[in-house]
Amino acid sequence: MRHALLAGYAAVCLLAITWPGYAALGVGPRPFVLGVPFVVVWNLGWVLASFGVLVLYHRAGRADRSARSRPSAGGRDEGAR
Repeated sequence: MRHALLAGYAAVCLLAITWPGYAALGVGPRPFVLGVPFVVVWNLGWVLASFGVLVLYHRAGRADRSARSRPSAGGRDEGAR
């Protein structure tokens, strides 16, 4: 499930930072956000959001792997019978 969510986010990100996404926003050299053109702020925001999503994806995968590697409640590994 988390793989599908990451793929969906990647598709949305791709549309938001390429030409069709810019055309929908009507992005130009103005307005400025803290003295920086909006195009730069828009791309930086998506890069930072992507970094956060990838960190969460990595942590979720690590949690899944550690949950699978823990022994069962009986103290023995199920496959060690």
